[in-house]
Amino acid sequence: EEELINLFFIFAGGGKTNFAASVDLCGARTMRLAAVVCLACARTAAAVVAEYNDICTPLTEEEKAALQKEISDYKHNPRFPQKIAEVQNKRRPDPRQPAILHFFEQHHMLRRGMTVLDLGSAAGNPLKMVRDKLAQMGGHGTLTGIELVPGWVEAGNAALGNTAHLFEGDVTDFTFELPEASYDLIMMNDSMEHIITSRYACLFERLNKYTRPGSLVYMHVPSPETQLDDRGQYFENVVPPHVIIHGMAKHGFQLYFYGQDQRTLGGIKNARHTYKYVDIVFKRPSTSAVFDSGAGAHAGRRMLRGDAATAERGATDAATAA
Repeated sequence: EEELINLFFIFAGGGKTNFAASVDLCGARTMRLAAVVCLACARTAAAVVAEYNDICTPLTEEEKAALQKEISDYKHNPRFPQKIAEVQNKRRPDPRQPAILHFFEQHHMLRRGMTVLDLGSAAGNPLKMVRDKLAQMGGHGTLTGIELVPGWVEAGNAALGNTAHLFEGDVTDFTFELPEASYDLIMMNDSMEHIITSRYACLFERLNKYTRPGSLVYMHVPSPETQLDDRGQYFENVVPPHVIIHGMAKHGFQLYFYGQDQRTLGGIKNARHTYKYVDIVFKRPSTSAVFDSGAGAHAGRRMLRGDAATAERGATDAATAA
């Protein structure tokens, strides 16, 4: 029952209320009543979609100032030198990074010669790890990263040499042309929660522009419950999955996977004793697949074949149905 309540909570979008606590306060002592309460909360939370801009508009002066502050703050953040040390092989990578690479391997998302775009690449170590894995598979195509913090871009390019290239810019507002017109894989490794919520439409437009039928978009994000408890990061916005799914669907993407990250540090959990991170995969389908009501779920399970845990498969089916 607790897992089902948490599932309702996650797909309702997090919000500012602990739905499980709400159920308890309402005196729900049966699963049926708990489900009714959670669905009511979810219905209310669905209105949050309207609060996010569906149209990409230019950055306001206030938003520009906030981004400049973020850049300045990061220069004095302990993570700044840590990310540089990772790409220079002077420090072990953040445990999330090998866990993400394992996810790619487990679900057969990498193939020889593919092109990869990393949005919010930091100093580029995850891109380097993907580069090395693709090299083992026979070679890679163009590898590109976009990062807001200049120091990370400079250090990353020096460490990566000519095997990949990082660009300095806001992933929702860059005007320069990338080396490729579209990419096979776009990854956002724990960067979605740092994006100003009013910029989501701009991000979805960028993802649409730089993908083609068959392209995958991967997001690794803290679970909504984790984000509610985490106050230690800049732009730590709660990222409601229903907002992401809604926005991506409007730009032609189908949800192919939503599951709990049970790999990072052996399945690290948050203060609420649920998994701390989630994996989300979207795919740009062919035109025919878009109009096939059953194509997304079945093709998604075929694409993400392999030895995925039963719990992950269950979460995938629930997300696709949602």
